[in-house]
Amino acid sequence: MDVRQLEFFVAVADELNFTRAAQRVQAVQSTVSAGIRALERELRVDLFDRSTRHVTLTDAGTALLVEARAAIDAADRMRAYAEAPPEQLRGRVRVGLLTNMQALDAPAVLGEFRRRHPLVDMRLRFSPSGSVGLIEDIRRGRLDIAFAGHPEDSAPDLETTQVAEFPFVAIVPRDHRVAEAKSVALLSLLDEPFIDGPPGFGNRRVVDAALRRTGHTRQVSTEIPDLALAPGLVAAGLHPNPVEHCDVVTSTTHKTLAGPRSGFVLSREEHAQAIDRAVFPGLQGGPLEHVIAAKATCFKIAASDEFRAYQSQIRTNADVLTETLLGGGLDLLTGGTDTHLLQIDLRSTEWTGKDAEERLHAVGLTTNRNTVPFDERPPTIASGVRVGTQAATIRGFDEEDFREVGRIVVDALGDDADLGALRTRSRALCDRRPLYPGFRGYPTYVVGEKDSS
Repeated sequence: MDVRQLEFFVAVADELNFTRAAQRVQAVQSTVSAGIRALERELRVDLFDRSTRHVTLTDAGTALLVEARAAIDAADRMRAYAEAPPEQLRGRVRVGLLTNMQALDAPAVLGEFRRRHPLVDMRLRFSPSGSVGLIEDIRRGRLDIAFAGHPEDSAPDLETTQVAEFPFVAIVPRDHRVAEAKSVALLSLLDEPFIDGPPGFGNRRVVDAALRRTGHTRQVSTEIPDLALAPGLVAAGLHPNPVEHCDVVTSTTHKTLAGPRSGFVLSREEHAQAIDRAVFPGLQGGPLEHVIAAKATCFKIAASDEFRAYQSQIRTNADVLTETLLGGGLDLLTGGTDTHLLQIDLRSTEWTGKDAEERLHAVGLTTNRNTVPFDERPPTIASGVRVGTQAATIRGFDEEDFREVGRIVVDALGDDADLGALRTRSRALCDRRPLYPGFRGYPTYVVGEKDSS
């Protein structure tokens, strides 16, 4: 055996994914797979249990991993002795950072480390899901060290060192009742709507954890000023409304609003004329009057109680689908959803987004591949699959239907999937909730006998 094979073995054991392991050792996946097979033949044991969804170490692999690491470390020490002074560090370190860390001058700290240890390959990664994402990447072996903001007791399974501690600042209007106060108790602000970062980011985690310890909660009215995928949820009062806090908000009418393929711009009055002029004659071609009429109709529907019931069912169905997929062993980005969209994270499996999309299509489920944060695959392949609940909900799918949808997804991406049987189950769902004849959308939209118009 050679050291390169042992490096392949350790990389796959750490990543539990052949694609990421190949990236880590800077080799193509087929070379890594061939090296592992050659090592297994030489040792006459299986190092890994492989399936289409998971890669796990066997008992023999677990036992031999310690020896493989020791052999690689010995080889590295021999190389280091020959190539560099004994006091210089060698190797690789993967560092996770937040995009905004005012408490630490990260460029200066990391730059000084680079100057002191030029032989260390330092790789930086930023987390779009905040401290929660960084901590989870540490647990999964994707990072070696992370600078994160979080409550002191939130990661008891990890070794933590406090780098900085700083007070929170409450930003309030000039005429607010506490505007002149030198300090303010968090509990005295609980009747106020908060603006904060998304769940998972350090500041929000610290505040929410402090409130939980006292048995309190707060209302975070605004997280992000982007309505692009969730206008229906906002219209129904089920999602934070950025219109109250933003000068301009853009969105679409053909997603959760269930209207025509189009969009709209909302703005404060002082910006309206400039936006109108930019749209027409600046950007818009000939207006399509039938689309304008359809938009007016969908806005009228969005103001109804029936529409709010439809949106509420979308959210309920999304939560049920989340529970079913997680219960089936699949990973979801952010651990779930606050809207109608879920994204399955396939990085811990052997599936690509493209392959999973095609498999699900083969059993009667339409999804689309989607990249995940720090995706090592190109967008045409991707490492995720995006799933939404609004289209099936307007068809009439309820919680039990979406449990079955989730079970079909889990079974389709599992070992030895019976594609014919899964197609039959998908067809049964559609037969139970037919589009035509007589389809009129979500059940509460159905015109009663007294109103046949």
